[in-house]
Amino acid sequence: MSDVTAFRSASGLTANNPTVILVGANPGLVSGDQDESTLDVEWSGAVAPAAAVKFVVGDSTATTDGVDLSAQYVVNHETAPVVSTSYGSCEQDMGTAELAFYNGLWEQAASQGMSAFVSSGDSGASGCDLGSASTGTGRG
Repeated sequence: MSDVTAFRSASGLTANNPTVILVGANPGLVSGDQDESTLDVEWSGAVAPAAAVKFVVGDSTATTDGVDLSAQYVVNHETAPVVSTSYGSCEQDMGTAELAFYNGLWEQAASQGMSAFVSSGDSGASGCDLGSASTGTGRG
């Protein structure tokens, strides 16, 4: 929360800390994920400064990624009318089951009146390429 508080202060925004919702066990500090999540929470609150930002955290299990569990929780519990998912994946690398899961989840969200936004990844159109490619070729 100290990072969010400092960001809001430096940006001239009033204090408005997000609510943290744990899905299952607390994953604790996960290197890399914490920075990504903090960035998403900060900018979600900057774009909508008076919004009640809810940060949903799910710990990965032996069979399911924590991001998947968090997204499912948000939609199944209609946690917010607008959902921002900061993590992207190369759709070519997703299996049939994972693609079906997310297609169904976002369809459910839309049917409930929720707007879902998903990151294009740090490399945008070249997200399926290796390294830091600046153009998308499909494979790097």
